[in-house]
Amino acid sequence: IALLPLFFLKDDIMAAAESAWLSEPLPLVPVPSRVAWLLVNNVSQTICLKGVFRTSATVSPLALTIILSVRKFLSVVVSIMLFSNPWTIQHSFATVLIFGGAFAYSQAPDVKVDKEVKSE
Repeated sequence: IALLPLFFLKDDIMAAAESAWLSEPLPLVPVPSRVAWLLVNNVSQTICLKGVFRTSATVSPLALTIILSVRKFLSVVVSIMLFSNPWTIQHSFATVLIFGGAFAYSQAPDVKVDKEVKSE
């Protein structure tokens, strides 16, 4: 059922796939360049996701949130530098909100939860 909406995008997906298969091949390997980039992207995303899962097993939720926020922030900075995208006020506002929220969360007092189940 989750893939059902893709049915409505069938023509666009087929056109993109055809375009990828018809892209110029890589110099050393007879693989279409867009297909190669897609595979490289998938492998890097898999490695990144495994890293997030391993990190979440060893650090606190706050630390994981800060790590992921810094990673996303650095990704945006690299995108801005690499592709000459503009830094906007929205970038600044989002940065303040994300790191301000993480800081506020870190300053909150610990709340102890009573794990006893009261029986009647």
